[in-house]
Amino acid sequence: MKRLHERRDVIMGWLQMGLLLVLAPLFLFPAEKYVWVLLLFPCFLIFKWILSGRVIERTVIDWAIALLLIQVLVTCFIVPDLWFSLPKIAGVIFGVVFFYTALNLLKSELLIKWGVVAFLLLGLALAGAGVVGMRAISKHDIYFDKPAQKVIKFIPEVNWNLPGAEKGFNPNPLAGTLILVIPVVLGFLISCLKRKNNGCLVRRWKIPALIGLVIGLFVMAGVLFVTRSVASWIALCLSAWLIFVSWRWKKWSLAAFVVFIGFVVLFKPSGVLIVGKDVVKTVTEIKIGKRENLWMAGIKSIKEHPFSGVGMNRMRQIPPVTYEHSHVHNHLLHTAAELGIPGLVAYLAILMGMGWMCWEVARKAGRQRTRGEQKEQREWSEEMEQSEEREQSEQMEQNEQSEQGEREIEEMSKGKTGEERRRDDAGWLRAAVVGLGAGQLAHFIFGMGDSIPLGAKPGIFFWVSLALIAAMFNCIKRHELDSTD
Repeated sequence: MKRLHERRDVIMGWLQMGLLLVLAPLFLFPAEKYVWVLLLFPCFLIFKWILSGRVIERTVIDWAIALLLIQVLVTCFIVPDLWFSLPKIAGVIFGVVFFYTALNLLKSELLIKWGVVAFLLLGLALAGAGVVGMRAISKHDIYFDKPAQKVIKFIPEVNWNLPGAEKGFNPNPLAGTLILVIPVVLGFLISCLKRKNNGCLVRRWKIPALIGLVIGLFVMAGVLFVTRSVASWIALCLSAWLIFVSWRWKKWSLAAFVVFIGFVVLFKPSGVLIVGKDVVKTVTEIKIGKRENLWMAGIKSIKEHPFSGVGMNRMRQIPPVTYEHSHVHNHLLHTAAELGIPGLVAYLAILMGMGWMCWEVARKAGRQRTRGEQKEQREWSEEMEQSEEREQSEQMEQNEQSEQGEREIEEMSKGKTGEERRRDDAGWLRAAVVGLGAGQLAHFIFGMGDSIPLGAKPGIFFWVSLALIAAMFNCIKRHELDSTD
């Protein structure tokens, strides 16, 4: 009976995921005549509750997500033009629905592993589609502008003509999304390069996996360079430092820190621009001045609408933000301005819950891996001692049999025992969650000077990363419950 229920849950999970992917274009590019699509998923969840007795897979951030959805619902009643806010509202609903749909589906380590692979492939596809569809933005205020322009000349241009990006993709959101994926690739690459490798994503095809990771890292890092988003570069350097430290690569962590310092020195206020006859300002001063105006607009909106916010997608209609900037260049201020202080509290609670889940998975997976290594070492030592005793007590003919037995033991040790497989699973779980956590950290740092607002189309990568972290946390908790039974 238990297996029957589990099989039914898996079938329902795949049906829900398939339905979500089919309807994804209607969520990402909503139209007034298709707004009824938003009502399909509540009906589907009620049907699921009738069959299985539960609607969602529980997580530690459920209440925070519920509060966020309440603030989004409030938006529907306070905005003067609901259809203008609909793309962001539908984007948040789609992200939350995808989060719980993926969580209901990713209950086994194998499915979680394939989910991580799909996340990496989506990042690579985004890098390819984004770099050819990126709109031209002239940036002559950074030192890497000239070499970046030379690289851009060799890249074909494709106008995807998507709603909201008719002139091409904005490089900054593209960079802010890629830094969610690049640390995961980097983490798996380091785990594959370590001598005692037990964190490789695909153990049987280590060399092809290693080649694929190197190619993926090269492509995504190259696209990140072409975007010329300095904030994403700095955020990635800091998150890379976290990955190197977690894998005890002290020299590489020092190198990442040196690169970060190099960025700070390289982009110091040294280049000057003549703004007026008697006024000379540096590039950095001009950038900070523009952001200060946007930040003050966000703070003003928070003061005027502290509980409800101005409504989703409304900040781009308030001067000096305008449609060109679209947000206040700080994700915390922007969230509070559009969804109110309760919305900011919910958003911060989601981020803190995500950080705690990353910490727990990394800690418990690392501890499980260490216990497996110690147990294997003890068993190997006992086998060696027994082998030596047999060699001393037997004659020359028996010694040959003894040596053959040792070879068989050695071959068996190379095979994957149950304990070793569990240790390997713990190893790749740790590598994955450290990379995902580092990507979220880079995304957070990037959002302090730029932003990908909640409900924006690239924001789906945030929810995919969050779903993978929550699925790993629930998987670890289930293993703990099974071990205590």
